[in-house]
Amino acid sequence: MTSEKLTTAPRKPASRRYDEGCAATHAMDIIGQRWALPVMRELMLGPRRFGDLKNSINGISANLLTQRLGSLEAGGVLRRATLPPPASVPVYELTRWGHAALPLFDAMGQWGARSPGHDHRRPLSATALLLTLRSMIDGAAAAPLEGTIRLTLDGEDFSWTKDGEDIRLARGTPDRWRVSIAGAPDVLAGWLFGEGEEAMLAAADQLSVEGDLDFAMRFADCFGAASSDF
Repeated sequence: MTSEKLTTAPRKPASRRYDEGCAATHAMDIIGQRWALPVMRELMLGPRRFGDLKNSINGISANLLTQRLGSLEAGGVLRRATLPPPASVPVYELTRWGHAALPLFDAMGQWGARSPGHDHRRPLSATALLLTLRSMIDGAAAAPLEGTIRLTLDGEDFSWTKDGEDIRLARGTPDRWRVSIAGAPDVLAGWLFGEGEEAMLAAADQLSVEGDLDFAMRFADCFGAASSDF
């Protein structure tokens, strides 16, 4: 008796796409892959070089970053560009449509902060902290504040500006500011969101604060550890 050779048809790889008409799941087809959101987050304040992106996204490899930049570019979320002279270096930047995802980061940040598993002491990029200072502010407490804060985080300058109800974030040194705060992103997060007065004071000791100290303290009072009503 001759044995028959059994063959099995090759399995099709499982689709990683939803392929639905639902706009929400279509969005997830584009930005739901691992590392997509951190890449978009780091571009929310302007163009970045490949090396800057790799250094600011905790745990990503060069190969994975290349893949994710490629898929987001194919999806129309970002594009490659070249900075004008004298820099003339290649960078990645969000398209206008890609930047329109900013409110998603606000909503996800507010929702994620209510998770019992969230820990602000874990690695945090400067851009991630800046976006947190936009999404987690207590609007009522911040209502009287007007002006600009210069934030020097890991040696890079940013600005946080409150103008009426509008909050503007920018990379770079502002022309003028009311107070200047310098330190590591996780230390500043510890001062603003730390649990307990002792932890917040310990973080404050590691920060450099110059200028209008009263304004700095009123700014700090606009944040706190998110509490859950669920």
